[in-house]
Amino acid sequence: MRGPAALAALALALPGCSGGGPPAAGGDAVFPEAAVAPTPPPAAGLTPGQQAEIDAAVAAYREANLARRERAPQPPPEPPPPPQPEPVEPRPPAPVERVSWLDPGGTGAREPAVPGGAATPEIAPESDPPPPPVIQASAPPEAQAPALPEGPPAEPTDAGPGYVEIAALELCRSVGGFGVYEPFEDRTFTAGAPVRMVLYAEIEGYGTDTSPAPDAPGEDSGVMHRVRLSQEVLLYRDADGLMVWSQPPEPITDASRRRRRDFWSVQLVELPANLGVGRYRLKVRITDEVSGTIDERSVPLRLVAQAP
Repeated sequence: MRGPAALAALALALPGCSGGGPPAAGGDAVFPEAAVAPTPPPAAGLTPGQQAEIDAAVAAYREANLARRERAPQPPPEPPPPPQPEPVEPRPPAPVERVSWLDPGGTGAREPAVPGGAATPEIAPESDPPPPPVIQASAPPEAQAPALPEGPPAEPTDAGPGYVEIAALELCRSVGGFGVYEPFEDRTFTAGAPVRMVLYAEIEGYGTDTSPAPDAPGEDSGVMHRVRLSQEVLLYRDADGLMVWSQPPEPITDASRRRRRDFWSVQLVELPANLGVGRYRLKVRITDEVSGTIDERSVPLRLVAQAP
């Protein structure tokens, strides 16, 4: 227990505190952040132990004020300024390459390197290079090839454009000539009975063999143009792609003193009666014996049940 005199001296030593004032809200004493009063001199009538207790209380009060100040929030530090970009020195322009008239679509021929210390030759502005010299090849008369004899060769061959092609393919009732035919419009036939039709095909790109005619009465009929083809017919079922019928290849030959401009073929086809109801595709394969090329083309057809 501290004596009354020690408590009275402690109250006097703490600024802002009085024995008779009311406590702060919540029952805790309020310690204002004022300047700390100097340690009072020893009061009269206090023993050394009491004076030591008073000094310890004053020191504790000072430490509490210092701790509260240290815990006060500090403003955030300012961010460092952003780094400034280094100045970039402008690069000198690259030397211009001169384009040669010998290479108008590429980079052209470059100027040869100039030795060290030598002056760079100047290029005259808007100066066009001189045109290339025109060189005409000529051979001595004795080195020239002898002239070929006039007239057709012994066995000439003209393979045409190079690839045979089926330009048109139709299933017809009748055919009267090139481009003259009566086709089946819907290509629908009755199953269970033989199906007869005329197969009409227009052929282009075929090759021809040109050879001397056996008899040459006139100048315009001294050669013969021969066409040698073969035609094969195949029938496929659409449901599974299986070939159900075929007709072996038949040769197509033609010989004329004038070259053919329009070439067409006609073939009578009869489908068997044992074909079932369904959709089919009739394919024609043309083989050119002269050029060795092949072309194929197909047309759809349908077999339906016979009406009761």
